[in-house]
Amino acid sequence: MSRCPICFGDMIAHPDGKGAYCDKCGVHYTREQIARLGLNKAPEFPVQTLYVNQGVITSSARGLVDVVIPEGVVEIGDRSFWGGEIRTLVIPDTVTKIGANAFSECTNLEKIYFGSGLREVNDRAFENCFSLKEIHVKDVASWCKISFNRGYGPGSHSTNPFSVVNAKLFIDGKEVKHLVIPEMTTVGDGQFAGCSSIEKVTCGIGVSFKGYGQFEFCDNLKELHFEGSPRDVSGVCLPKGCKVTSAKEEQAKNASEIMNSASSNVMKIIEDRKEKGLCAHCGGKFTLITKICKFCGKKKDY
Repeated sequence: MSRCPICFGDMIAHPDGKGAYCDKCGVHYTREQIARLGLNKAPEFPVQTLYVNQGVITSSARGLVDVVIPEGVVEIGDRSFWGGEIRTLVIPDTVTKIGANAFSECTNLEKIYFGSGLREVNDRAFENCFSLKEIHVKDVASWCKISFNRGYGPGSHSTNPFSVVNAKLFIDGKEVKHLVIPEMTTVGDGQFAGCSSIEKVTCGIGVSFKGYGQFEFCDNLKELHFEGSPRDVSGVCLPKGCKVTSAKEEQAKNASEIMNSASSNVMKIIEDRKEKGLCAHCGGKFTLITKICKFCGKKKDY
């Protein structure tokens, strides 16, 4: 077993044979990662690409293009990739925090694959990442758990990668045009602001909004639909022309249409009976003298 490619600590095999871990920085590697990274062969000229201190990436080497953050890293530190040449970035489930300006000025960055464990992104983490096109997430619920701690000033919006250049949202490799938010989910401050792929949003029962600007600059969004009663959307910054609908309003409308249709049919039947000189109540015939319905006994009232 060779050295850890992150910190060059000693690699120690797991007793169960399913992988190994670094004795120095504690990063764990699966057997697949070991084979892919070639950790069974010591490199002739080892190059340290990521600097990790107790699970926190503090800095990175220059010239990195396709970066896969190793499993076990819990935090990407402030300015750790600042001004890098990264093109694609894969963040594992173990990462819970991205520091301020962590990827600022990474102007070649095109795609980011987020894990499900991320909970905090700090000020201007993706400032001036003008090449961003695709944001890949594992599921909507985990994305909605992230707090984007935006600071102040003209670059504060760049804490959320969608807001930098209107990137598109992907789940399981597919572009998301109809976003379904699971029931009882809280959608936080600016959660999808700037996403250019979303055309419709369906909110499950109990979905709520915290903060403001959840759909700001989502220029292609045409409908925000609630499976239950509609929520207050005054602060979510819907684009002009976006309509708000709800299942309960549609049910009430359908019920009203059914009642109106039934009432109209009844009136049509009554008018038809009157034209034929029949009882308006049951359609029976009247006696010639007393004008009493022979069937229901009601007197002719028209």
